[in-house]
Amino acid sequence: MLELKKLDGLSPELYERVGPLVMNPAVLRQNNNYPYKTSKNFVWFLLLMEGRVTAFIPLESMNARQLKLDNYYVSATGGREKQLSFLLRAILEEYGAEREILALAHKRDVDVFVKWGFFVVNELVNYSKLVFKRE
Repeated sequence: MLELKKLDGLSPELYERVGPLVMNPAVLRQNNNYPYKTSKNFVWFLLLMEGRVTAFIPLESMNARQLKLDNYYVSATGGREKQLSFLLRAILEEYGAEREILALAHKRDVDVFVKWGFFVVNELVNYSKLVFKRE
């Protein structure tokens, strides 16, 4: 059963739940060896299966109108598109009507973001920059 958990960027529970993942060399490789970061300006959406974190998306509040989605993780097992869609749906339900969401997505995930209403604004080597905003 899928469970969604939303945690503040400095929550002790966040460190407890994602620490083993973000310090795992295989997870870091999947993120092109870029470290994960957090602060009081972040809120994290975690996807749990049987109590274990299998995916997460941290959102950084840039200002009153913009959020930045970057350095997310989705496990290779359990259906990557399904997990990412579950998290994106929750984020858009909560913030999509009121805030623009800037995203830096792995090339392999761009189609999923586009299905949820994001559009590509810039192509990079390993990533695409996307934006979601309701008109």
